[in-house]
Amino acid sequence: MKRRVLFREPVSVAIETLRAHKMRSFLMLLGIILSVSTLIIVIALISGVNQYIADRVANMGSNVFLLTRFPIITDVEEYVKATRRNKKVTWDDFEALRDNMKLPKRVGVELRVDGKVHVGSNSLDDTSIRGVTSNMVDIDIVTPQEGRYISEGDNQSRALVTMIGTDVSTKLFPNVDPIGREVLIDGRPFQVVGIAKPIGSALGQSQDNFAYIPIDLFQNLRHQ
Repeated sequence: MKRRVLFREPVSVAIETLRAHKMRSFLMLLGIILSVSTLIIVIALISGVNQYIADRVANMGSNVFLLTRFPIITDVEEYVKATRRNKKVTWDDFEALRDNMKLPKRVGVELRVDGKVHVGSNSLDDTSIRGVTSNMVDIDIVTPQEGRYISEGDNQSRALVTMIGTDVSTKLFPNVDPIGREVLIDGRPFQVVGIAKPIGSALGQSQDNFAYIPIDLFQNLRHQ
């Protein structure tokens, strides 16, 4: 009973104060509501951005580590400095990591260069041509939706085969199945053996304009 009396008195005082100062009470409550709402919106935005970066940009997965010559650089001056400072990652570096590292389950390679692909009168510029080791299928998020990935046999024989992204598939092969058909990559004929699952876009840029080819063939073509 005493607790109820002690609790009832401050509540009554608070209610009377609210009634006596309605405008002040309204402004105070409005400020609290706006503050809480703003906090909720900011938390939601941060969570959304983190999820977007995880899904679209840094989407290799939490258990994958990338070794690259350059990090993400947006300043031209910093990029020039990095080209002078950062050594090129060589095939010998890959073999040393693959043969000597004990913790990783897999060590793979992916090399990229922009090129042109076309079929008949249909063409795409600035397509990402990617040379890959066969085990990248277990490392990369890019996996086949139809057909298959680049195999170890493809690499050993330097086969002219490719797995293409959905942009290449839909724009160069409208209304036909690309599997088994031929696409010219920088003027060389490649047989399509796979179509990758669509990834979507990141920061307004499509991530589905690419063609995967065997890594050994990729290096051989670059040195011709």
